[in-house]
Amino acid sequence: METISTMGTTNVFEIRGVIEGYYGKPWTFRQRCDLLDFLQAHGMNSYFYAAKYDAYHRERWAELYQPEDCRELGRLAEHALLQRIDFWYCIAPGLTLCYSDPGDMDRHMAKTEQVYRLGVRHVGLFLDDIPPQLQHTRDTQRYASLAEAHIDFIARYAALLKEKLPEPVQLCVCPWQYCGTGEEAYITALGRSLPPEIKLLWTGPQVCSKTLETEQTERFLKATGHRPLYWDNYPVNDAGMYREMHLGPLLGRDATLGGYSDGYLSNGMEYYECTKIVLYTVADYLCDPAHYNPEVSLRAALESELKDAGASLLLLVDNTRHSCLQEANSRILHSVLFEMRKALVKGCREEAADLLAAYVLRLDTLEGDIALGRIPEKLLGELEPWLRRHRGMHRVLHLTVQYLRNPSPSLSRWIRDELDAMKAMTVDYGDCDMELAVGEILRNVAFAHV
Repeated sequence: METISTMGTTNVFEIRGVIEGYYGKPWTFRQRCDLLDFLQAHGMNSYFYAAKYDAYHRERWAELYQPEDCRELGRLAEHALLQRIDFWYCIAPGLTLCYSDPGDMDRHMAKTEQVYRLGVRHVGLFLDDIPPQLQHTRDTQRYASLAEAHIDFIARYAALLKEKLPEPVQLCVCPWQYCGTGEEAYITALGRSLPPEIKLLWTGPQVCSKTLETEQTERFLKATGHRPLYWDNYPVNDAGMYREMHLGPLLGRDATLGGYSDGYLSNGMEYYECTKIVLYTVADYLCDPAHYNPEVSLRAALESELKDAGASLLLLVDNTRHSCLQEANSRILHSVLFEMRKALVKGCREEAADLLAAYVLRLDTLEGDIALGRIPEKLLGELEPWLRRHRGMHRVLHLTVQYLRNPSPSLSRWIRDELDAMKAMTVDYGDCDMELAVGEILRNVAFAHV
């Protein structure tokens, strides 16, 4: 297969959308409809239904949907059509599929025909997160490798789509190997054996990639003969990331990526309201990669969702930046602590207290906005574990201001108890710099004026 030419490409992503592909509680029908409205309003055009914990997607892939479930899926497909959003229904049979069994192909095709009758004209075959070896004796007897089995099954499935369905159906594949350099043996063999109209999902150099760079994309294209369709695992926070809440803006994606890929999909969190905040920044990037400004986009997202309360929620968001995209949290608090330390070095304890007090006052404003109902209950419900830790930090900093102005053993013990309570919380929120700064104050101011 010849490598696809990149001549004449632009920076516009052909496919711009969201994949519901995380491990966790699936989004509800209402949330999915709201998402479709959001995608249409923000210049995106695709939604990939791949909910890992929808049993019919993965564990019970060979079974047809029951009438009630089928009706809901059909209503979702209708809503997508109304909003001019391409609805991709994805099936993940790889855990139990026997590639050489005609019966399994029949069952796979029957499921495809069921969603086709609902109006679906875009389908995904997902072979991700499965064992790296062939599982069935008849497969090991027929195929020399997993790649060979996948190539054969995909080719037969693609042929059946053309043969059995009256209208054209677009096919994408999530391969067993979905990250790396793109030059590995499996993905190279797969890509070189499939026609370019079958799109290949790819997460980049890692499962959760810190950067997606045009140079990486060109390497994938040269090796496989395919432009990657990026499945970006951000803001997803499943598996080992479940203690994190990813509310920071999209970062580290090249402005020229659209010209060398088939598109871009953001994988959401099970926390839908929180996901939507990040999707504002994703949409801004996809709309105009060359002029995308992450921090401006984040503030605009909060303002759009929360109006005046967005400025106060930014403080909580600032403490949830840690993700595959960036290592550090708390940029705003860091700057306050930096100036506070400078004041303490000069011996200006009251100035240090004033600096920290100004930050605490902003935290007070957030609590006021919450009390006045300016932040939606659905969003607060999703944030509840992180909000509890946020309030612990709020108490620590409030007490530290008091301690700077009037140090005492009782305040010191109270602050240490609050710090211990914060550490006992399992969620990731803020970082150790706050603890270090407070510890320095407790050691260095240590009742000198009592």
